[in-house]
Amino acid sequence: MSASCVCFDLFPEDSTSNEVEEHIQGSVRRKYSLLSPSQLTAGHHARGESVPGKQWQHHANRTVSSSERLLQHLHQRSSLWQGLTFYLLVRPKVPEFEVTDFRLEGLDTSLTAQQMSTTSTVSISSYNGNKKISFDFKSINVHVTTNVKTGDVSVGDGTLPPVFLGKGETVKLQGVFKATPMAMGKDTQAALIKAQNTRNLPLKVNMDLKTRIQMGSIKFIKIKVKVRCNIAVDPSVTTGSQILNKACTYKARPYV
Repeated sequence: MSASCVCFDLFPEDSTSNEVEEHIQGSVRRKYSLLSPSQLTAGHHARGESVPGKQWQHHANRTVSSSERLLQHLHQRSSLWQGLTFYLLVRPKVPEFEVTDFRLEGLDTSLTAQQMSTTSTVSISSYNGNKKISFDFKSINVHVTTNVKTGDVSVGDGTLPPVFLGKGETVKLQGVFKATPMAMGKDTQAALIKAQNTRNLPLKVNMDLKTRIQMGSIKFIKIKVKVRCNIAVDPSVTTGSQILNKACTYKARPYV
C-alpha cells in the first residue's frame, strides 16, 4: 500500500480540525514507525536507557516535521484528484448570477463633500442549472464601486447571509450596502458629475462567494465563486429600478 492511502480517510462532518489532524499524524507515524520526541523519551525510560541528547532530539523533531509536511502535500494532491474525479462524473455547472435591481442614494451629497457616503441597494438572482447537485453558500461578500477611468471609488460594501441553492432552483439575494468612506480627487469628482448629468453612471458589482457542493446529504468539494458584473444606472430615477444595462461573468475554482 502506498503512503498516499492515509490521505483518503473520510471523516464525519462533525469532526474537529484537531481530531482530523491528530488522526492523520497518527496514521503517518504508524505507517513509518515515527514517534514524537516525548514518545521516544518515554520509551527510553521504560527500557532503562539514557535519554538522547538535544542534538538527537532536534533531529527527531525535524524528521517528524518533514513527514507531516509530506503528508499535508499528499493530502492536498489527493483532494485535487477527488475534485477531478467528481467533476468528470457529475460535470457540475457554476450557478448563474444576474443583478435584477439596483438603487444608488446619496450621490449628490457625496459629490458636494468630495467623499463617498452613498448607499447601494442591490438585488441579485442566482439560478442553479444542475440537476444533481446543490450549493450551500456560507460566505457572500459584495463590493460595489464606480467604474470610471479616473479610478474606482466604493459606493457600497458588505456581506449577505448564508443561503442554500437547491438543484434547479432560483434564489433572490438582496442587501443594503454603505460606501467605505473615501476621499475622491477632483478628476474623479468631475467624471462622476459628468456621468450623473448624462444619467448614465457605470458601476461594478463584485461578489466573492464560498460554497460547498452537495448531493443529497453528502457534501463534496468546497469552491470559491467570483461574480463580476458591469452595470450602468441612472441615479436620477427615484421610483423603480435605476439599471440601464447589465452584464455578468462568473467563474469558480476549488479550495482547501
